[in-house]
Amino acid sequence: MAGSGKKRLGQYNSGPLVANLLISLCPLSPSDQVIDPMAGLGDMLQAALRAGADPDKVLGVEIDPKSASQAQSSLPNSRIKTADAFRPSTWRDLGGPWDLVVTNPPYVRYQSLGAKESGDQTAFQSLGAKESENQAASQSTGAQATTSQAARQGVAEIIQEARHLACEDGIILSRLIEAYSGLADLAVPSWLLCSALVRKGGTLAMVVPESWLARDYAWAVKYALIKLFDIQYVVEDSGAAWFPEAEVKTNLVVARRMEACRERIHDRSDLYKLIRLSPKLIGPKSLVENLSFRGLAGMDAFKRLAGETEPVFDESFELTQARMGDLFGSITPKISRFLSKVEPGRGHAVSVAIPLELSAALKSPGKNPALGRLDDWGVKVGQGLRTGANSFFYAELSGESADTAYLSVSKGLGGGVIEVPKSVAIPALRSQADLDGGYHVAAEKLRQRLLMIDEEFRPDEAPTSFADHLKRFETQPVEVGGKMVLLKNLTAVRTNIRPKTRGQAAKREWYMLPSLAARHLPRLCLPRVNHHSPRCYLIAPGIVVDSNFSTLWLKRKDDPLAYAVLALMNSTWIQASLELSGAVMGGGALKVEAAHLAALALPAPSPELLNRLAALGRDLAAKAEGLEADGLLRDVDRLIARALLGASEPSDALASLRELLKQKLLSRRR
Repeated sequence: MAGSGKKRLGQYNSGPLVANLLISLCPLSPSDQVIDPMAGLGDMLQAALRAGADPDKVLGVEIDPKSASQAQSSLPNSRIKTADAFRPSTWRDLGGPWDLVVTNPPYVRYQSLGAKESGDQTAFQSLGAKESENQAASQSTGAQATTSQAARQGVAEIIQEARHLACEDGIILSRLIEAYSGLADLAVPSWLLCSALVRKGGTLAMVVPESWLARDYAWAVKYALIKLFDIQYVVEDSGAAWFPEAEVKTNLVVARRMEACRERIHDRSDLYKLIRLSPKLIGPKSLVENLSFRGLAGMDAFKRLAGETEPVFDESFELTQARMGDLFGSITPKISRFLSKVEPGRGHAVSVAIPLELSAALKSPGKNPALGRLDDWGVKVGQGLRTGANSFFYAELSGESADTAYLSVSKGLGGGVIEVPKSVAIPALRSQADLDGGYHVAAEKLRQRLLMIDEEFRPDEAPTSFADHLKRFETQPVEVGGKMVLLKNLTAVRTNIRPKTRGQAAKREWYMLPSLAARHLPRLCLPRVNHHSPRCYLIAPGIVVDSNFSTLWLKRKDDPLAYAVLALMNSTWIQASLELSGAVMGGGALKVEAAHLAALALPAPSPELLNRLAALGRDLAAKAEGLEADGLLRDVDRLIARALLGASEPSDALASLRELLKQKLLSRRR
């Protein structure tokens, strides 16, 4: 095991192996001031000492007294301060700025922070769901966890009091603190705090789950990095092996603080080194113990590899050059709106760029194709329905008559069959097991139903078995996360309740879900977790799609466009793009979120391209898997490649693109 286990307050302890690898990429001299603001057990600081840092110039801050005590014991000649890094008072006697700020910040979801603020320990659990990966955040720690609002306010004050920050730097960081989403986890204020602590010319070194930077609310961190830093290295754990308990792929990010803010964030062609490392390289003493390169072994070989200026490819490691813009994706319309709050009047235009690896695969002779995003195609993206209690709100159809649906109740709720009005039993796509292998999902093929009860519902007028079912779970607790709770008390369920007002609002009970949004009734969808290449499906009208899927819907009703997007989203271009931008999970699965889809670089829509794709998409929707569908997809690939290249015969570029896709698939399945 590379990491040393789960840290309290939502963080996984780095362990010496991860810490040593990260520190090996940081320029460090005995005169450098080094700090870890979320020091945990002191793994990062111990690695800095092993690399030659002066113990007197090494400092750690840790909120958990037990962890701080252990860190101090392992660092007897350095100072570990037991304090909350988000409190301004913590920093008033510590000096700064620092030459090296290195940490593994907490990734505590906002739902769990809300749980602590309200005292509700089930805030981010749902009926029948696995225990949250961040449930450690609500465990007893002997320290008071920082709330999301306290972290925001605290970092804002710290930035205001930081005398070393230039006026422009402080203004930008302050506005980022004000503007980032309330849905963000603690990593966002952690990153912004650490960015403020680094001196100009100094180094910021962070551990980050690859999936985290793909989330919409991470835009503030991306902006700070683009504006204030030059990224030097991103090291990727290609097998999700460094933190086995977390089951996510990890990145190490090393960036140098610039002397002055980058004037235009659109100028993001700066290159950084992307290093991918296989689990095969891990040994008892190092994450690269089994690495051999240019006659060197282990850490010496890794340092030599990191110093290369040309691409290096091997079965177990890879070094390539990547653009900063490719790491973060281009600016989407949503992020552009946020940026107007940070730097008003700058006119942050939405930009689209083809990632470097895809551009190399196309072997374009320098042509600049017209590019767009799904939004330009008239398509919105999001995520399917979260009910908060799936085992209650979903049931399997066992039969039906003219007006009645017979639903099998979950075994976790006692089983049995209830009769419900057909009007409240909505066909639902819950999981990939509901898909039949084609490209079109029809309501008659689905057995799952969503209980969608509106305010006009009267239990006394409902079938007896249905009324009894609702009445039963009004008072009967069920097991959730090892505890017995009432369904109506689950955080994501109790928000359904609404008292009757004097205005138009009617009373709503806990078993009445809010009105379905467009993202819940999409025209197309892709599974969020993919073991093979992601496939897009056309959804018949009236089907509810669960949050296991990323969803796409049209700005206006347009069936030809839906078929065109079906064809486009099943192209090799999209599959290769998602392999580069999606998050690789433990076991090699690829997670595709709405943010990944929104950032895709696409050929700009034209009437001719739309019409030709729509014809192919219509045929594709009628086909099952097989040779005919494969032939249609090859035609789609040629259309997309021509739109990007302007070439009449793009066979060489397509062969290269398919080879890239093949290699990426093999890489994440190792």
